[in-house]
Amino acid sequence: FSSVRARGDIECAIRSFTVMSRIAALRGRPDIATQILNDAVELATRRGWPRLLAASQLEHIEIGLTRGLIDDAKLALSRLEAMAANPPGGDYAAHDEVRNCAQIGRARVSRMIAPGPPLVAILQRLYNDAIRRSQRYLAVRLAVWLADAQAAIGRDRDALETLLTAVRTGAAVGLHRVFLDGGEGIRALLHALRSRESSVGWDETSLFIDSLVKPLSAAPKEIARSGAHVSERERTILQLVATGLPHKRIAQEPGSTPETVKTHIKNIFVKLSVTTRTGAVRRANVLGFI
Repeated sequence: FSSVRARGDIECAIRSFTVMSRIAALRGRPDIATQILNDAVELATRRGWPRLLAASQLEHIEIGLTRGLIDDAKLALSRLEAMAANPPGGDYAAHDEVRNCAQIGRARVSRMIAPGPPLVAILQRLYNDAIRRSQRYLAVRLAVWLADAQAAIGRDRDALETLLTAVRTGAAVGLHRVFLDGGEGIRALLHALRSRESSVGWDETSLFIDSLVKPLSAAPKEIARSGAHVSERERTILQLVATGLPHKRIAQEPGSTPETVKTHIKNIFVKLSVTTRTGAVRRANVLGFI
């Protein structure tokens, strides 16, 4: 933080303060998270960075909602909306982002108080705008919130499709935390998606959903949908396959022959419900074997 305060630019500051406050909150230290955000407000005021001010207030809202402190969240929202209504002169791009943060904050508080069609409409518009601006991470985050809001008013089919779109993007770029922070409603939707997608065969999206809903600590006990057991020898073969070695090279390992290696790999394919070496390696990674 001392380096960010002395030499960091606005993007560095936003990322540093928001990520560290989230880590503190996830570790059960909301007091530290709040102090980090207060430090961000001090820096933003001193440097004249309205975007950092807005991002800090938005994180204050999330902390308040997570802890069930609705009044604290409302107070942060009031500060954010005041900023949006009376922006300082000059930086129009910053004004636009502050207004977006205020709209997101209003939507987040509304979700806890009175979810309804107007909330869905707001989140849909914000999501469409993030897509238009190519703001991929924000779009995924908004899609998760949109799916939750859709499910809250009984639009389960829309919620599943919205979440599936977000999951596909998350799988492509490696986003996990945004889904894990979605709450019980998103977890229920992820389980429903897992059941639906796995019924038509395992692909990259299904494996990603699997990694979100199935704790890795439970993976060795639930190796595949059929419950089949992968032996220690097969795990060793999988580790060698993951390095890219061909069958003949794997067969040079002690106690192996080309025939036994082929047999092991066929058994692995069956047990993991895959048809290729690449699929086997991906599935093994999801399940924590390699």
